[in-house]
Amino acid sequence: MENENASIVIDDTLKALLRFSKREFLKDCIGTREEQIKLEVDKIRQALGPLYHYEMKIIDIVRVVLGAYTRMLEEPRFQANKSDNQFDLLFAPIEQTRLYNGLVPIDNLHMSMYDIAYSYIKHMLLEMMLSNVGWCRHVIWPEEAPVQLAQGKLDDHQS
Repeated sequence: MENENASIVIDDTLKALLRFSKREFLKDCIGTREEQIKLEVDKIRQALGPLYHYEMKIIDIVRVVLGAYTRMLEEPRFQANKSDNQFDLLFAPIEQTRLYNGLVPIDNLHMSMYDIAYSYIKHMLLEMMLSNVGWCRHVIWPEEAPVQLAQGKLDDHQS
């Protein structure tokens, strides 16, 4: 029954983004901030490409990630930090830019729309990265379930 419930809650977009956030997001970040952002956005496009389009505009990526993020927040089993999520998301561009550039006064911040959009994406993917997926692991990584089951059965026979 839990298999069916997990499948209903986790659509293909949320599944792709959870897979990406847990194993690929912020991996191999080198270079300037602009190079890191471009690399991460390209990796997100690759993760969402089979479901949407490989050349999605960044605003489209924000919309897709926001939809999946909202669905994740609605499911209590993800144990996402709901306390101030809307407020934190709203101020994510400011906080991330201030952290990167030092604690610059807010009235001195200069950000492009691309930076702002990426900050929203990054904030939501970080929340996904920190979420609990133990209850739905078999849905997110179905290719690993048969291996784990086989190992479990092997262990049962050895005892």
